[in-house]
Amino acid sequence: PTPRTMSTKTVLSALRRSRIPMPATSDEFLTDLLTKKKTMLKGQIVRIVWVVVLVVMGAVRTFAQELPLPAVPDTIRQPQERAAYIMLHFWDALDFSDTLRSCSRPFMEQQVVNFLSLLPHAAPDAAACAFDSLYARASAAPCALTLTDDLLRIYLDGEGSPVRSEAGYAMALRAHLRYLCAQGFDTTTVSSRLREVTGNAVGTQAPDFAFRTADGALQRLHGLQAPRLLLFFFSADCDHCRQQLEALRASEPLGRAVSEGALQVLAVCLNDEAELQREAGDMLPPSWMAAFPLPRFFENPGYSFRHLPLVLLLDEAKRVVGRNPAITDIACMLP
Repeated sequence: PTPRTMSTKTVLSALRRSRIPMPATSDEFLTDLLTKKKTMLKGQIVRIVWVVVLVVMGAVRTFAQELPLPAVPDTIRQPQERAAYIMLHFWDALDFSDTLRSCSRPFMEQQVVNFLSLLPHAAPDAAACAFDSLYARASAAPCALTLTDDLLRIYLDGEGSPVRSEAGYAMALRAHLRYLCAQGFDTTTVSSRLREVTGNAVGTQAPDFAFRTADGALQRLHGLQAPRLLLFFFSADCDHCRQQLEALRASEPLGRAVSEGALQVLAVCLNDEAELQREAGDMLPPSWMAAFPLPRFFENPGYSFRHLPLVLLLDEAKRVVGRNPAITDIACMLP
């Protein structure tokens, strides 16, 4: 049955029979009751507003602040050593067990970017110790460890990242691998990722492969003779590849090196569609050699195509002397 509410008359009658003091008339009583309710409501609203303000202020302090940089001792004067000290002690001000901060993506994202901006200024061995320290600290909370690893991958290996660094990402992966080994955890995923990142490293031999040229001739990579060979793997429908290709074409030092015979450019198109291959051939300068690998190349290429384009500078023995080098650095690597 639907519950019924008592009438005002019934309520007043019950109150009169009780010993609770009350106004002489029902109108006075109702007015007094409404006044008290309004006062209580205003008090509740004020308390709610203050709670909201404090929560917002706490969120601003938590998510908007950047960690303070550690004070470097005056005895450390060399810039590289100072950068190494800051990297090693960068996370001293953060308690990773405080998951409100360490598991907050907006907060941690800014800290990771600040941390990685120091990477080019510190010695590799010192940076490796800093990554070891970061993984050890982040392990205080599982969500913090997962988030830290994800942010390192995005900013060290992501397209267009302002702090992208293959060497830095390999360093972070090795630190993660050391942490997993020390804890007895499975290392399969991280080990596989590290092999992909470090494939075709400087000093290794570039795997030989057969390819077809634009005029249909069959050749092999190791059969090409040149003091330096720029191996440019690309896709015709890749925007970043097009941008890099145009930048290489516009480089006067590279153009001069090609014309003088000091450098040969082998542009390897990874598209298997005939239309895209024709489009790729039209994109290349006449002085470059267009290459279209045979189908069996893709079964086990021996090259890491995580990101395109892949640019390798090879010496006369087909050893890698530069992996994805800056265009301005290529000229310095020529004999």
